[in-house]
Order: sequence, then structure tokens, then C-alpha cells
Amino acid sequence: LYAKHLDLCYDPGEAAQFDWGTIQLTINGEKKRICLAIFSFPYSNYRFYYATDSMNKDYFLQAFQAFIKHIGAIPPVLIIDNMRIAVQYADGKRKLTALFQQLEQHYGMKIKPCTPHRPNQKGNVENAVRTIKTYLKQEGTYQTIKQLAQSIHDWNKERNMQLHHEKNDIIMNLHQHEKQALLPIPKKPFVYYESKTCKVSKNGTIRFQTNIYSVDEQYSGQSVEVIHSKTTI
Repeated sequence: LYAKHLDLCYDPGEAAQFDWGTIQLTINGEKKRICLAIFSFPYSNYRFYYATDSMNKDYFLQAFQAFIKHIGAIPPVLIIDNMRIAVQYADGKRKLTALFQQLEQHYGMKIKPCTPHRPNQKGNVENAVRTIKTYLKQEGTYQTIKQLAQSIHDWNKERNMQLHHEKNDIIMNLHQHEKQALLPIPKKPFVYYESKTCKVSKNGTIRFQTNIYSVDEQYSGQSVEVIHSKTTI
């Protein structure tokens, strides 16, 4: 067998996997593209689904924080694909983006992008993508996004109570065994900081996001790095 056809084995709670899925659904009579953030534990096959409008970094953060709140812990390793919000290339080498480096540092976990063209490295979550798409296509239409989210929650809750296909135990029971390997959620909330280079004017000010800020005059005429979040600069 070729390596790409082999499943990888994991210890309880060793890692979680993440992937996106997309599907066209009818919401309130209109066709709408729904993005699905999907987390799974390959040992137990325990899954968590979260519907979003997009696959950008803000929606990933929203989904990730809902996931860790749901399980009450942090996976020590998160295996992802090479999505643009997570991986960037410099001099032919891959590295995590600032967002995912900050996630590693804050939560104490290791984020591991898959090797390109090796789908077996996150095969468990890829199966989870196929499963949710099959379910949603069977269900048909939804009146609201809230109804869709509730439907996914109820279906997945029932699914996590099913017998594991190989281990002769309930998926939820296997996931409970995993929890001793998970990390605690930090008490301090995560804040994502971005940076931007700005030129200091001759009178010691910079323009940032339509606003003007004063800077020490010693930096006049120089470029400075502005560190900011959505609420702080």
C-alpha cells in the first residue's frame, strides 16, 4: 500500500484534527453557501461542528473558541491543512502565520500543518466533512441559520453517543478517556494582535485606520511598527 492510503494511529487525546467544509443549502427560501468548521479526535472519533459564513481568520477563531468551550480543554496538538489563514511560505519554506503562532503560544498547544498531498494525516476529520455533508443534503431546507445550527448540534450529539466502529465502546466514553491528556484553558482570554508599519510625520504623528496618533518626536521621519487588536493599539 502507498503511504497516502494508510490511516495513522493516535493515543487517547494525543491530537485533534481540523478542516473546513462547504455546502449549498436553502435558508429561508434562498440558496446560501454555508461554511462548516469541523474538529475531530482521531482516537475516539468524537466530533464538533460549527457553521459559519466564511472561512476567514475571524470565523476560525470564533469556531475554535466554541470548540474548546464545548470540550472544556485544549488539545495538545491540532492538525490542520495548509489553509492560507494558517500557513505562509517564505524562501520556499512553510511557517505558521502570526495568528496561529499566537494561538500556539497562548494555549500551549502545537499546531501541525499536514504534509502537502498527504490526506491520511487528517483522514479522520476528512471523513467527518463527508458525513456532515451527507446529513445536511438529506435534511433539505432550513428556515434560519439558528435552526441549521441547532439541527447540526442535535444530530452530532446523537452521533457522539453511537458505538465506535472499531473499539467496541461508545464514542462519548472514549472521549472521556481522552480528557486526562488535554490541556487546561488559560484563564486569560486570547487576543489576536496584528502589526502594521506606519511612517511618522515631521510633526510626530502617524495615521492609522483613519485616525491620527501622536508619537515621540524622536521617531519623526522614521517608520514604526504599530501593534494592534480590534480594540487596542
